[in-house]
Amino acid sequence: MLKKILSLLIVIIFIFSAGVFACDDIFINYPKSHIVGRVMDFSVNVANDTVFAFIGQKNITDIVIDAERIPESQLANWTIKYGYWGRGVFGTPIVDDAMNTEGLSISGLYLEGITNYPVYNNNDKRPVL
Repeated sequence: MLKKILSLLIVIIFIFSAGVFACDDIFINYPKSHIVGRVMDFSVNVANDTVFAFIGQKNITDIVIDAERIPESQLANWTIKYGYWGRGVFGTPIVDDAMNTEGLSISGLYLEGITNYPVYNNNDKRPVL
């Protein structure tokens, strides 16, 4: 009996922990249509703010990583060509999921322990995005 209870407890813990920080994209492609599904199985609401960007709006890189090391003159800036609607993450203007006026959509997937971010190199004089 104790072995069955422990086995059930392990299964419950595994199922719960797998859904704590997980997200998936599902794509179904047909000759004349495309279906995209998105699952956000986080235990917290990570995308609760609506973010809009309008055609012709000026924008500048909003650096989070290494922000204090990057000169403002080196930040990338641009004028938005296609407007978009998206979901801001944790109350910030950083967009995790969005779709633009031409139908292009993006989704950010959480890959704990796998994702590597670039390190700022002050010898690289290209605009920082």
